[in-house]
Amino acid sequence: MSIEAPADIPADCAAPTPSALLRIEDVCAMLSVCRATVYKLTKTDPAFPKPHRLSPRAIRWRRDELKAWCDGLPVAGSAA
Repeated sequence: MSIEAPADIPADCAAPTPSALLRIEDVCAMLSVCRATVYKLTKTDPAFPKPHRLSPRAIRWRRDELKAWCDGLPVAGSAA
């Protein structure tokens, strides 16, 4: 079973893109951390991606920036 985009939306726009904007809940799920940890990383880790403010009450993180940050983390158990 495949999911198709509605007829009025081009097929290439319906699929999630690497630069999709993620809500705090999505960031927490992606990193397996709580909200407080995401906000703490935002303030204390200069390499952690900064959120983008869309409106006074809406902030989002870019998926590709978070993935790049995750890819740069050391692997547990590996020699540094």
